[in-house]
Amino acid sequence: MPAPNAGEDRAHLATERGTIVGTQIAMTGHTDNERENTARPHFAPVRTRERPPLSPAATRAFGAPLESGPIMPIAVVTGAASGIGRALAVALARSGHTLALADQNEAGLQDTIALLPDRAIAAARTVDVADRAAVDAFARDVVARHGGVDLLINNAGVSIAGTVDELTVDEMAWVVNVNFWGVVHGVKAFLPSLLARGSATIVNVSSVFGLWGPPGQSAYAASKFAVRGFSESLRAELRDSGVHVVTVHPAGIKTAIARTSRIAAGTDRALAERRRDQFDRRLLTIPPERAARAILDGVAKRRDRVLIGADAYRIDWITRLLGPRGSRMLSNVMLRGIAKNAS
Repeated sequence: MPAPNAGEDRAHLATERGTIVGTQIAMTGHTDNERENTARPHFAPVRTRERPPLSPAATRAFGAPLESGPIMPIAVVTGAASGIGRALAVALARSGHTLALADQNEAGLQDTIALLPDRAIAAARTVDVADRAAVDAFARDVVARHGGVDLLINNAGVSIAGTVDELTVDEMAWVVNVNFWGVVHGVKAFLPSLLARGSATIVNVSSVFGLWGPPGQSAYAASKFAVRGFSESLRAELRDSGVHVVTVHPAGIKTAIARTSRIAAGTDRALAERRRDQFDRRLLTIPPERAARAILDGVAKRRDRVLIGADAYRIDWITRLLGPRGSRMLSNVMLRGIAKNAS
């Protein structure tokens, strides 16, 4: 099978995970103590091959490669140009996977590829996950070149700051098209190949705002609740197929989600930018490498969902235990924080 041309296989697909700008969760000052198992994942073997070495830069950043263990040959990661997507690509390369990477940010994707051995890259493409035809073409190319896919991680996402009153319909549609329809497009494009494998995994990255809908996050929360609901139904539909579905709810991951977030047309831009900077500095503290380890541990243990960050566990517990009362309590905390920063 011909090897992909590394010069033409470069690209990025809007990634950024985490929470949207202009919001605060006052409780995030606590030490992060979520239940995380960082043991090396053990995947069911599909075929064995030589484990490619990491580049020196990746080894310095992420540690020495794992020495042995069964592997899955092809893993697809969207939103691979930065943050959790980049950390997942490096972690998967360490564990022996061959990677098909996509992102809309070509420069960022090039930076990710520079951390990986050439032999670990099956494909790298500039793909807008909101474009169904582009995702379908990416999937056809990966399957045609490499025969199938064993792990699909729908990680690409975007955010925007603003209330329903401040957001335009087009701005809301942009968020939903990337965050939700991007997941649907990825699943539909790769599902036949995943089913043909007999044993495979789909990872759909939602958010802590897929557990609770906070004020000022209507478009983002809607997209992430949609990912959660879609994933739960999909998991039930595929329960006897050998394809497992994992839903991920990260909170406080140190990615570029806040810095690159759009600001609604009807928002006070100076105030939104100030909130965005505060949010990025104070609340996004968990390294994306830690999030990647938690996700792959969840894949290895066939968990239905993975919570990342102490706030994800707190919010999950409060909303499940107290229901609507808990959601109101969390929203009141956030609104007090927003009012304090606006003064």
